[in-house]
Amino acid sequence: MQPKKSVAKLKPLFIGRLSRILFGVGTFAVIAVIGPAGLAEWELIALLLLGASFLLGGIMGNPGCEITAIPNLLLPEKKKVHFR
Repeated sequence: MQPKKSVAKLKPLFIGRLSRILFGVGTFAVIAVIGPAGLAEWELIALLLLGASFLLGGIMGNPGCEITAIPNLLLPEKKKVHFR
């Protein structure tokens, strides 16, 4: 019987990475369609953070939550959250 792998150690699926990239591009498209002037300052910041997190999570193959993608860029390998 093989030992079970931790979910955090599993490699992300291609469809998951692709969907994150598409959601990131879609988030930036929403900003472009509405226009920065049509959004409140906090709405624009939230959408920019979410879009960047989606894109980074998809490009890096981060299996964790999208919000952990940006902090994982700054952390050393041993302290990364939800990373291989």
